[in-house]
Amino acid sequence: MADTNAAASTDPTPCNEPVPEPSEKECRYCFEPINFKANVCHHCSRAQNRVRRYLEGFGPVASMIGLLISIIFVVLAFLELREARQERVKASAALATALEAKTNIKEQGLILTRMMWLWAETSLEIGTERQRQAVKLILEDATLLWKKAIPDEKKRAAWRVEMYQLLPKKK
Repeated sequence: MADTNAAASTDPTPCNEPVPEPSEKECRYCFEPINFKANVCHHCSRAQNRVRRYLEGFGPVASMIGLLISIIFVVLAFLELREARQERVKASAALATALEAKTNIKEQGLILTRMMWLWAETSLEIGTERQRQAVKLILEDATLLWKKAIPDEKKRAAWRVEMYQLLPKKK
């Protein structure tokens, strides 16, 4: 016990003064001297912190995971782009169909208006040449509308039979 007291009494640093921090330490891997506060050895470039050292082992794995996630996002973006293009093509086709229908309706409306005007102008002129010409034009317009409404010849023939059945029998 006397030896420990003797060693304590020969200590040159008084107890009330702070112990200065060392300025250097050895690298855990290459054992070269490095700054005491250094996190990475400037000789071997390895992290001195245990957590960083642990994460360094995941560097290639993390890179591969990052690359894989990036590839997945690129593929998903490509699929979304392809789907958007398909939807745009469908929308363009629908717009073209709607514009064509609008044009057809306008044309058919003008034809019907012409037919009604011709009939109204000549309905009291029974048996005149003017009325015969008006009826001829009305029939041409009606045939045109009929062919546009029912493009298939077989369906037009079936429709014609149905219409004849609606008419009263001739006496």
